[in-house]
Amino acid sequence: MTSGISFVRQNFAVRLRALTSVPHALPHEAPNSWIMRAAAMQGCSHKEFASYLGFDFGHDFDYLYYYAFAKESPYVQEVKALESGRMFFGGKNQRGYRLRGAQGRRGRYRFCSLCLRDDQTPCFHLYCRIEQLVFCPWHRCLLEDWCPHCGKYVELARDMMEPGKGKQGIEDFSWCLMCCQPLHRADPVFVDAQFLNGLPYWLRHWGIKGPEAVKGPGADPSYVAAGRERLLTVKKHRDIASSVGGHLSSSSQPFWMVGNWLAGPATPLSSRPRPEKATDARAHTTGEVT
Repeated sequence: MTSGISFVRQNFAVRLRALTSVPHALPHEAPNSWIMRAAAMQGCSHKEFASYLGFDFGHDFDYLYYYAFAKESPYVQEVKALESGRMFFGGKNQRGYRLRGAQGRRGRYRFCSLCLRDDQTPCFHLYCRIEQLVFCPWHRCLLEDWCPHCGKYVELARDMMEPGKGKQGIEDFSWCLMCCQPLHRADPVFVDAQFLNGLPYWLRHWGIKGPEAVKGPGADPSYVAAGRERLLTVKKHRDIASSVGGHLSSSSQPFWMVGNWLAGPATPLSSRPRPEKATDARAHTTGEVT
């Protein structure tokens, strides 16, 4: 950092408070996600916004933020919710492996299409960057690895005002940063008891109360891929059975329906659903994001 860690610590809160319309970080949001939203609200790039705050931006703000504030938080309300991410970055008991972008210069994130569809303000959660964590703790569905339209990974940080061809911009994170098509339209694949039983013990019970720290090794990637294929087949059969008025056995139902998960699904972050998307047309902004 050009100005040094001490400069960032001393001036971060003051400079942030000098601005208007700075969004508050959401529970479990990744710093990369927050700085992109904040920069868009100021009508500038994420690099310009980071530079204003004192950071010599190196593409991955997740690392920069927790490195700068490794020993103390900046004590400003706008970023208070980012503190929950310390369980994944820099803590003494941190055991998770982080997904990296194609060139290793950006963070790569999985996503839950139902979170992006239903949350009042869509964001990318930091747990979605951890390799071992493969399902959403609120909706109990497998996380998606790439956009269902263009097949590209979600890599942050980028600019919300200038993704895709023609620099059209996106309305919020429920739209792909590469092709501007809806990420929230990805069809969710719910996990079941059979899938859970093949996971390490700690991971079977992970997320009962929301995102938690990694406590051991994750599942083999080949097991997750095979499990997804089986669950897709089960979902197809369930849809067929539903269309003809039939039903499935309990072993094929989502696990919370048959009591295989202690207290059932965790409470979603927001009980207020977002307004329905009117169409699947590209949502974009021109000029300043509001």
